[in-house]
Amino acid sequence: MPHRSVWLMGKPQAALGSEVLLFLQDKRYLLLAYLAYSGDWVSREHLACLFWSETDSTSARKNLRHLLSRVRALEWQPELEVRQEHLRWQIDTDVAAFNRAYAQFDWATAIQAFGGELLQGFSADDTPELAAWLEGEREQLAQRWRRAVFRHSSTLEQDGKISKGLELLQTLLESNPLDEEALERYMTTAAHMGEVRIALRAYERFSELLKRELGLPPTLDLEHLAESIRQKGQTLARLWADAPPVPSPPHPHPVASNVPIALTPFVGRDLELAAIAEALQQPECRLLTLSGPGGVGKSRVALQTVLEQATHFPDGAHFVVLDSLETPEQIPLRIAETLRFVLQGPDPPLTQLERHIGGRAMLLVLDNYEHLLEGAGLALRLLENCPRLHLLVTSRERLNLHAEQVFQVGGLVLPKDPVSLLEAQHYDAVRLFVLRAQQVRPDFALSPQNLPQVLEICRRVEGFPLALELAAAWVRTLPLEAIVQEVGNPELMVSQSRDTQPRHRSMEAVFEHSWRLLSTAEQTALQQLSVFFGGFRAEAVKQVSRTPLPVLAALVDKSLLRLTPTGRYDRHALLYQYMQQKLADHPIEEQEIRNNHSLYYLRYLSRALKEIRGPEPKPALEALEEEMGNIRLAWNWALEIGRFQAIKDAAEALMRFLDARGRYLEGIEMFEEVRQALGSSHPQQPAVLGTALVFLGKFQQRLRLLDAAVQTTQQGLDLLSKLAIPDPESQIWGLGTLRAVANAQGQNQAALAYGLRALEMARKTTNPRLIAVCLGWVAISEDTLGKPSEAIRSYREAIFLFKQQGNRIGALYNASNLGRLLIDQGRFEEALPLLQEALQESQTSGELIVWGETLMYLGRCYLMLRQLEPAWECAQGALQLAAQHPNQYDEVWLYNLLGQIATARGQPAQAHAFFLAALGQAWQAQKIPEVLEVLCSWAIALGAENPLVPKVLRLVAGHPLAFEADKVRARTVLRGTSEGETLTLERAVERFLY
Repeated sequence: MPHRSVWLMGKPQAALGSEVLLFLQDKRYLLLAYLAYSGDWVSREHLACLFWSETDSTSARKNLRHLLSRVRALEWQPELEVRQEHLRWQIDTDVAAFNRAYAQFDWATAIQAFGGELLQGFSADDTPELAAWLEGEREQLAQRWRRAVFRHSSTLEQDGKISKGLELLQTLLESNPLDEEALERYMTTAAHMGEVRIALRAYERFSELLKRELGLPPTLDLEHLAESIRQKGQTLARLWADAPPVPSPPHPHPVASNVPIALTPFVGRDLELAAIAEALQQPECRLLTLSGPGGVGKSRVALQTVLEQATHFPDGAHFVVLDSLETPEQIPLRIAETLRFVLQGPDPPLTQLERHIGGRAMLLVLDNYEHLLEGAGLALRLLENCPRLHLLVTSRERLNLHAEQVFQVGGLVLPKDPVSLLEAQHYDAVRLFVLRAQQVRPDFALSPQNLPQVLEICRRVEGFPLALELAAAWVRTLPLEAIVQEVGNPELMVSQSRDTQPRHRSMEAVFEHSWRLLSTAEQTALQQLSVFFGGFRAEAVKQVSRTPLPVLAALVDKSLLRLTPTGRYDRHALLYQYMQQKLADHPIEEQEIRNNHSLYYLRYLSRALKEIRGPEPKPALEALEEEMGNIRLAWNWALEIGRFQAIKDAAEALMRFLDARGRYLEGIEMFEEVRQALGSSHPQQPAVLGTALVFLGKFQQRLRLLDAAVQTTQQGLDLLSKLAIPDPESQIWGLGTLRAVANAQGQNQAALAYGLRALEMARKTTNPRLIAVCLGWVAISEDTLGKPSEAIRSYREAIFLFKQQGNRIGALYNASNLGRLLIDQGRFEEALPLLQEALQESQTSGELIVWGETLMYLGRCYLMLRQLEPAWECAQGALQLAAQHPNQYDEVWLYNLLGQIATARGQPAQAHAFFLAALGQAWQAQKIPEVLEVLCSWAIALGAENPLVPKVLRLVAGHPLAFEADKVRARTVLRGTSEGETLTLERAVERFLY
């Protein structure tokens, strides 16, 4: 079973093997977080009281049972243990790791394990007991981290690493700029280092902030400390001015020698440097290779390692530059030169070097080994004959020795999600770009206005230091927007500095250097692989370029390809562009490879259709999600070369995938491309064009472009109806779109007619899947027309046929709709298990649309059963999905439901806000049936004593476009009241909205 662990600090998430699952802001995940944090048995009584402190014990226990059933229904199935009246979730957590290290006084490990605020972004305002617990635990963890920082900074200072201690104290001040104790320690440490100005600047910033935020002056103790540091600075300045030069005493510790002088500050890489240092201190690690593509910063990391680690080797650390050497035989000569060892006598240089190093404990850095790999045996001989020698090698390709450990150097850390200005300044990639930009334009500063452009540049170059430096150099002459657009342009990514090494003068020079080191087979493979967009799998490579697996492995070893934990290959975005240029230099080969690529992925898409229709569609949908970049490329190439039959064969699978994922705009774009490619110039392709138009119309309908959907779909159906060989399936999809549009426009009889026509066509095909699809459509129209018995019968027949074929998705959609209808009929107990099963199925399959809709229906069912807590949770879950996936859910219906639940919970202000949002959206879109539905719900919520209520309910009860269920609701409330005034629709909306 894959290893499971949970991060509770920062944004909470769980790891299942290589997959990371984010926690959502609802009680399922709060319960899991609490159990994981506890790490031991917790009583049900305690949990019920914690989560429902304002509810009676019986209801709280009932709510807990329901919540546990929803937790167990999660797709990744957390392994909860149950023992009578107790629960436990034993799982590795970052909090446990932090507390263990803290208890063992392992301050460095504790600081590394600390991930920030407990359950960051989560709140428990509606559960006071839980909110109090969360606040208390957050404070306790923060205080422990603060104490760990103080203790570790003291340890570092005692070990002579005062600057590291100062950096650590800086993190405290950044987390709380008004922490006076942290400021005192920071000022004292900085002054001890002789950094008087740094100490005084920190004091001035603190004083200004204290006055601005609290209107207070610093304490007298702090003022005295600042004054003593200020006097110390003045004394030191006088001494330095008057004292004669004194020669420096010999360094008491081993030092780094022959290290190139870095003319620019080193930025970041704290985690990498710590990992490298830890590896070098292990006796079994004597050969460590820093591997990675050109421009990633291997040499600079090695240089910084030498500077920081020299004192750990009694005979020092030495930096040996190999890039100018032409043959492996020159390596011993360069090492001897670096060590200032004069070779003498007839013995070979390597033998003399081995004797010279002998038993000395030293670190040798061999920088840029990749062009001398034939001499890898030299490194092995040195290790065998010099028992206390450690080698740190930088190379684009590993040495491939048994004694070798490889550390992969990647791009600098950059944010994956949008971040604030303050957060962005802590990311290494951003810091490096800003620093280099300020070298060419001193007034450049990161700001809220330019932050998006800086982040985009960092992302496009994947945090590669060389690429960041090349891009930042253009800040002096180009606006950031232009740099974003041109960041992959070889003409832009060129250094103008005269002292830049030739192989680092441009990204193209970096890649060209790597290219020259490849064999012919590796060059051919790399340029052919540029046909893939983003990542790809080995089986695709076999079909498209027939690259052998050993060649793929060699390209990974040379850092030109990356093998991800999921088994996919990818490469740096800039390398992708460079390789595309290489392939374009061979047009015949390029066309052949593109043909192979297009054919493979369109067939891949076609084959996926059977799985999408089957009982387990999720793996197929996830696989298509992974390959969507390649599919888009294959689709466009097929259109360009006229491979239309392959387009048609793949069209339904593409439509089903994009529809299931709610990617409607992408669906419109891709099928519009087919229309543009065919147009009137390919009259021999009516089947392809007709199918494309039908699917284009479906996506237009999904986005409520109703007029366009009708026109497009009808054009497609006209073409399909004239085919010599009929294509009933595409025609049925078109009729389904026309039915959905008619239903949305309140033309219920027309919608039923389209559904019945599609059903008749499906029955002629004798295809049970198509028959089931059409039965579901007919049931929707029958329901809308107030024919519940017929609709229930149609839904049940559709569910039966879908289940008979193992089509879980089809059964799921109809089960969800049937559950809603049963609610309308007041059959709540019957609807509840049906909807619970549908919710579990939708979460398992990942069908976003039906997932959100089922949550809404289930919330309404719980509301009718007066189970308000689960009703609220379901509605909130649907609201989160709607926020994450705009345009996929009927937000009018959702806000209306939330208003009803808030009313039942005794929250009139919240209810008013939800009803207002629902009515505003429905009225703006002129969705009259939905407008009437919201008016009905809002009027009922206001109560019978409001004189406006009966007027509105009479409007709903008598309006021809009102849903039948809303007419029934209105008549039920009005029962027994005398006839009276009825408002017009416009007047009713005006009264409620304004």
